[in-house]
Amino acid sequence: MLVHVLTGDLLLALFPFTKLSHAVLFPFERISSDVYWRFPAGAGDRVAAALLAAPAVPADGLWDLDVVRFTEHRKERDLPGLGRAFGRAFRLHLDHHPAFAAIHAERLGELRRGPQAAALEDRLQQAPGEAQATSRIVRVKTDVLDLEINTLGGTVVNAKLPEMPLSLDNPDVVKELFTTDPFRYHVAESGLIGSDDSLAPKHDKAVYTAEKTSYTLDQGQDTMTVTLEWNNGQGIEVSKHFTFKRGLYDVLVEHEVTNNSDQTWVGREYQQLKRSSYKEETDSAFMVFYTGGGIYTAEDKFDKLDFDELSESKLDRDTTGGWVSFLQHYFVGAWIPSQDQRNHLYSKYLGNDRYLLGTYGPGKSLNSGETARFSSILYVGPKLNKQLKEVAEGFELTRDYGWLAVIAKPMYWVLETIHDYVGNWGWAIIIFTILLKLIFYKLSETSYRSMAKMKKFTPRIQALKDRYGDDKQRMQQAMMELYKKEKVNPLGGCLPMLVQIPFFIALYWVLMESVELRQAPWILWIKDLSIPLHPSVIL
Repeated sequence: MLVHVLTGDLLLALFPFTKLSHAVLFPFERISSDVYWRFPAGAGDRVAAALLAAPAVPADGLWDLDVVRFTEHRKERDLPGLGRAFGRAFRLHLDHHPAFAAIHAERLGELRRGPQAAALEDRLQQAPGEAQATSRIVRVKTDVLDLEINTLGGTVVNAKLPEMPLSLDNPDVVKELFTTDPFRYHVAESGLIGSDDSLAPKHDKAVYTAEKTSYTLDQGQDTMTVTLEWNNGQGIEVSKHFTFKRGLYDVLVEHEVTNNSDQTWVGREYQQLKRSSYKEETDSAFMVFYTGGGIYTAEDKFDKLDFDELSESKLDRDTTGGWVSFLQHYFVGAWIPSQDQRNHLYSKYLGNDRYLLGTYGPGKSLNSGETARFSSILYVGPKLNKQLKEVAEGFELTRDYGWLAVIAKPMYWVLETIHDYVGNWGWAIIIFTILLKLIFYKLSETSYRSMAKMKKFTPRIQALKDRYGDDKQRMQQAMMELYKKEKVNPLGGCLPMLVQIPFFIALYWVLMESVELRQAPWILWIKDLSIPLHPSVIL
């Protein structure tokens, strides 16, 4: 939640935020300068209490006085710390507060939901209710995943990758892909939606129960299922199953619905990802890596939606199969719904640097006594080529090879095949580069010979320049006659090189996008092949 405060004293932006009180916040001067605060976790209650207790701004007059208002600030990006510089916009996280939640619903209800409040996507974005206070965290550990699942909706709120340390120097600190940290926010939600919220467990309403709060995939165990249970007290029972497999980053998520009521049950399954625009510092001077949304449809294939697109327009597509994802360098979080049904893909900008990509499938109808099962796949992990190809059609395209993908994909296949034999990515790259040079040997030979011939003609060309001086037209005619007489092509040295350039650029993209090279050793002091190199090293 973002509080927008109009104040004439920018020095307030430098005040220690953990000690904020209503004495600091009030009174305000009503002028045009804007300061944004995003308060650290835990400070929300104190700030909310200060705002609500301040006599200068009564709780029912926040909007009327235009002193404190909620706002969706789209253009500013979340940054670690308190801000960029004195006098710039400061945006600090303010936790949800019950009193503010009431004002939020009352004052922003029409603004956020608009005239189409009954639309399905909007129903999925209602503010969390009191159920959040009764939920708990279930931790699940496999050999490659360390997840935290909130029993409120069965949302995956944290995902660590034990096999992916942030650095070789500190192997105990591992990659965290999902988190509720306000700056790096990224979670995976899923649930069921029916004709009424009491008939189906939504991600922000239903509190599941679990037998344990900790599950571990033991040695010798290849699969493990974690089950959460929910019922509405009126005969509708839902079991939410998470099935994990050893060595794999895809998780099978199933909603099993049993209708023990005396009424027909109608509902559908949905999945959605929520993320901030936070981008890790992985770019180099020679390469900018994409961070943002990615979708796949049977009709249009793979498409990228950056955060600006997501904030300015809404995704609204129907397709058979398909999937939605948020991409970053080396890693991806994605929902893959059932691939044999028609699915609807949607997006929404939620404000406060929160972006949503989601999908829902067709509805199902259950008579009394019947059971149905909805299924989808959550992928959370590195872009390992072998695993991506097994998850869904086109999912390997999340490895962003750019416009040279048609060349890069077969090149990676050859590189991977070599690695399977030699067992070292460094030697695989060396061998592959040698093979590439051998394939283009004839072209290179032709180019070198042509350049050698042109070098012999340098004195004669210089003589022509001296003879004709500034008469460019006669000099060009004389040079063309010389080339024709001696059977020399002045472009003979360039064209063979131009043919090769796309292949070596594609190889560079392959090396930069292959997570398999991340922290992979070669020889001697080279312990991490993913450290960017200048393109000239390859060329």
